Amino acid sequence: MTIFDTIGKGVRDLDKRGKLVRRKRRQKAKQKQAKKAGDVAEVKRLGAKKKMTSKKRKKAQKQVTKIGQDVLKRAGEAGIVYAAGGMNPASAGAALGTFVA
Repeated sequence: MTIFDTIGKGVRDLDKRGKLVRRKRRQKAKQKQAKKAGDVAEVKRLGAKKKMTSKKRKKAQKQVTKIGQDVLKRAGEAGIVYAAGGMNPASAGAALGTFVA
């Protein structure tokens, strides 16, 4: 995967995480209403759904963290290539190739 694909995936995962946070908030409100109404089955059902939402949110956050680490690793490798090449325009091009590839 190129760096652009990696960053794009990170942005999508952040959007997904935000969506899941909002979903959990809505589920929590619905569960609160069901508790008030005394609907035990609905409370249990919403609790299970909320648990799955949390699981998905944590997975999306893990992906974002993993992508951040990958980008930092690529930047480090590019820096090493640039420094090893004597910091001239040719080594800058090689470093850019290392970062993007």
